[in-house]
Amino acid sequence: MSSQLDRPPTTLSALSKAYHKQIVEHLDAEKAADAVEPDNADRPTPYAATAAVLLDRALASKPEAAAAIEQPGQVVVVNIASAAWVPAISQAFRDRVNASIQREMEAAAAELREGQDDIPDTDDEGPADIFQSQRVYDEWLIVDDLGRASLGDNSVEFGIIRALDDGKGVLVLVPPDAKAPEIVRNGADHQVSIPMVDAAVLADAAAAAFGVRPDVSVPDRLCRLLTPTDLRFAHRFDEGADQWIERLARLAEAKVRMPVIDGPTLDGLSGMDEAVEWARNLIKDLADYNAGILSADEIDKGCMLVGPPGTGKSTFAARLARSAGLPLVIGSYGQWQSAGHQGQMLRAMRQSFEQAQALGGCLFLLEEADSFGIRDKMEGRNREYSIQVVNEALQRIDEAVKHRVIFLGVANTLNIDPAFLRPGRFDRVIPVFPPDQIALAGILREHLGHRHLPDADLSDVAAAGLGGTGAEVEFWVRNAKRLARRAGRQMIIADLLAQVSPALDLPIHHQRRIAIHEAAHAIAGAVERPGQLMTVTVSPGRSGARFLPSGMETGASMRAIIRMTLAGRAGEEIVYGMPANGSGGPADSDLAKATALTAEMLGSYGFGDGLAWKGEVHTQNVAAVLRQNPGLAVQVEAELAVQYKAAQDLLHRHRSALDAVADLLLDRGTLTGTEVEEIVASVSHDAGAVQ
Repeated sequence: MSSQLDRPPTTLSALSKAYHKQIVEHLDAEKAADAVEPDNADRPTPYAATAAVLLDRALASKPEAAAAIEQPGQVVVVNIASAAWVPAISQAFRDRVNASIQREMEAAAAELREGQDDIPDTDDEGPADIFQSQRVYDEWLIVDDLGRASLGDNSVEFGIIRALDDGKGVLVLVPPDAKAPEIVRNGADHQVSIPMVDAAVLADAAAAAFGVRPDVSVPDRLCRLLTPTDLRFAHRFDEGADQWIERLARLAEAKVRMPVIDGPTLDGLSGMDEAVEWARNLIKDLADYNAGILSADEIDKGCMLVGPPGTGKSTFAARLARSAGLPLVIGSYGQWQSAGHQGQMLRAMRQSFEQAQALGGCLFLLEEADSFGIRDKMEGRNREYSIQVVNEALQRIDEAVKHRVIFLGVANTLNIDPAFLRPGRFDRVIPVFPPDQIALAGILREHLGHRHLPDADLSDVAAAGLGGTGAEVEFWVRNAKRLARRAGRQMIIADLLAQVSPALDLPIHHQRRIAIHEAAHAIAGAVERPGQLMTVTVSPGRSGARFLPSGMETGASMRAIIRMTLAGRAGEEIVYGMPANGSGGPADSDLAKATALTAEMLGSYGFGDGLAWKGEVHTQNVAAVLRQNPGLAVQVEAELAVQYKAAQDLLHRHRSALDAVADLLLDRGTLTGTEVEEIVASVSHDAGAVQ
């Protein structure tokens, strides 16, 4: 070991030459390693390669921005179509800057190689690795999370200005759910946009990651559905480019509900005539558009189906998609809200709409359209939250229709913000009612198929099931099939009737009270609003009188509805001397509905003694409204007493009809509105003749 005295004096020039000699040796060692093992060392993962290809494409479209990256000191804004790509693009930028630094060092080392022999040996330690990623931080400030101000003193603007003062460049990554500071938006030196992933991007990424181009591909319309997580998940360490692409294709296809080829179409669909007519016109218009006969502006943008649950609204969407040959994308308020807080909900909503837009022509089923609410009626602590959700949905719909997305909305009520229903969004509103007897027979036959009761007349079953929905029919048929299967025989009509109209498992006197109650509702409806009663049923889980939806109401027509609602209780009191508790209790009881409607009539619509508006009233808040407005409560109580007395008088006049309808309900389970009206007219006529 030599001592310090034996070593030649160290000069600055000698140290410099020794340093550069180590650079050369380091580069030569790396090249030698690459020559021995060229396939593994420096290949990026497919995920990183895809991000690099996207960044390269964006910069290739703006050469001046690409040049700026080589010379820091400028502000470059990168717009990214999905927030999920921000981390990958951020890392791709770092890798690109580091590669640029490495190229500079290699060029400098090449200039030194000619004089390499003049560089003396030295034992002094040099840098272990001159190509460290830390170098990028010395030259660039990367703002890749605009949702969290974490720069310096928590000011994004101040951090950017400080970086520029230090001679650094600034890269600002802007996803769709964020906004760059105004000073950056207006004063950036360069702006580029990251393109969508397509088949060519994946092919280039596979070539970079695996060393070969794939022989298979993912269709462009499906590529746009892929997320960075998909790209990472699809990669297996011991597989090649084709396996990666094939797995990506499966992941993308799973995100799109393509119509089932052999599933039911619009052909033979019963009970939704108006909706089917709209759908067939839409399919013809789409065909004309594809043939170049129509422009996109001449095609309906959407339709809203409104009706009670179980009437087949969502099933209609699947049939329409199959008939039109369109992919079906489904989104709903509940689905998006389940993603988490508002930011996560809005992100989930955007992803659904982006998925639809990426398909370049599809059917978007918007379920629970009435769950969004009406902005003008929103109040309380969640008002701003709810308004932002509606605004975001409207904005996304407007953007999606530009990409040939057809919208089908479904809702149980018309409690829908009017902005959804304007032309250019949901152009038409089509009511959907429970099927009539003919339609119900058709739905029964569809679910039964040709194996079960192939030659049976289903009209009696349909009559017994009037008031039932398509969902209930499917339930009845499934249970009837099971009943026959357990018995080891073919299905018989009795199996089906046992499901459609099961006997009430109650003492006979309780059954008759229920029949009287429902008969009273039906008779009041037949008298007060002829032609509006659809069915009246006495059956487990389905008892009730069903009416066609009402339109615009007056004070007189609302009082008629109140009498119809109170008639069940009035009928029980007439027959038994006192009502049972079935008319009251929960928010969907007769008393709750009558009270809410009366308060709404007097306090919201001005159909009472005054015109002062006292707020929106419904069954969920009527108790609170009346507590806060004692004067209104007194008026409501008086009005209910008047209408209850009127309902009793009506039923006294039709006492014989009340008994007749109740008897038939106990015998048959269901009567049509026409049958009830005929009984009322017949018994009343006979009673008048006797008198």
